[in-house]
Amino acid sequence: MKMVARAQGVIAAQWYIYHTMNAASAADEIIGHFITLLAQTAGTLLGPTEVSALVPEITVRTGISRLWRGRVENRIDCSDRIQAQTKMGILIHGLERTLGAELTESWLEDIYTKLEKAYTPALANEHILPLVPERYLEKYRLRLLSAEELATMLEHERERDRELARANVQLREIDRRKSEFISVVAHQLRTPLAGFKWALDLLVKGQAGPVTPEQKQILDKSYEGNEHMISLVEEMLRADRVEGGHFDITPASVDIVQVVKNIISDITPLAEKKQITLVFEHGAETIPHIMLDPDKIRAVFQNLIENAISYSPAGSAVTVVVRKEEKNVLITVSDQGIGIPKGEEGEIFSRLYRAKNARLARPDGSGLGLYIAKNIVTLHGGTIRFESVENKGTTFFVTLPL
Repeated sequence: MKMVARAQGVIAAQWYIYHTMNAASAADEIIGHFITLLAQTAGTLLGPTEVSALVPEITVRTGISRLWRGRVENRIDCSDRIQAQTKMGILIHGLERTLGAELTESWLEDIYTKLEKAYTPALANEHILPLVPERYLEKYRLRLLSAEELATMLEHERERDRELARANVQLREIDRRKSEFISVVAHQLRTPLAGFKWALDLLVKGQAGPVTPEQKQILDKSYEGNEHMISLVEEMLRADRVEGGHFDITPASVDIVQVVKNIISDITPLAEKKQITLVFEHGAETIPHIMLDPDKIRAVFQNLIENAISYSPAGSAVTVVVRKEEKNVLITVSDQGIGIPKGEEGEIFSRLYRAKNARLARPDGSGLGLYIAKNIVTLHGGTIRFESVENKGTTFFVTLPL
């Protein structure tokens, strides 16, 4: 009986508020209540000082116990709807910045539900929803729409989906044509570049007749440029196959330690030319052979080590470590080079992406190497990640399953 009486009392109180208070004072009270609850939540999650800094008209006084959320003094003039909406938006933005949109939505729903219980959904809908940013409390806004409005909204959504589907088809067609173009151009370049390589090799070695030191210097630079072009064409073709889903691997039993040793041996002249020390380390334990595509996995580590050398200063060291870790083999490539700028880490494995400091240090890079490397490692069931500090160096970590 007491519970029934209490429920009747709540209903009576709600009826009294709705019918006896004038509309303006009722609106001011519910808006003030919402802002107070919002400030209380912000005080708990962000801290009283942060709330006062965001909205000076609000003070959150903390209690002795941390379990008590404190007392909120709200000095906002709620009859001024623009001011109330602005202050409300500032508090919500503060929560959003700290918690993210999803958690902020959850807290706002909790506050809004309390107001619905304290006053009635009709009052909450009428006075609070217009002041809350439209990206929040959407499900409560939808309840206010008529069947016709909901049907219209649904039709708009369907039309947007159809437009997106049409745009997606067009993008796929553009992408297909682009891939075709790249493939044709790359294949057309292969033959003459191979011819140039053969002719330049003959000239550099003096097999077509003696050359002066000055001529040899020019030929050496031409040979290096041609090699760079061949490498770029091969990278373009690999990237095109990756994007088109035609990049397959042919596994074979591979001694990963020997593969890395061979790469280091081949790259040592480049390191010496740049006055960089190559260090190779591997644990005492025997690392069993792994089923890998030897050519493709070699391309991964060749790219990582060459990058480490290219972006490192003279006199520094590049360290390559191979060791067994439980059911994986871990290969790390560390340098003391330019590093990766903060804020650009998320794009490093993207196709054609190059960090701003990398573009300055080496303008001729393609931005395809790490994109291809990540796809090769992923196809082998492995992972690749990095840790970097700008101007101090970078370490790439590659794990491959045993």
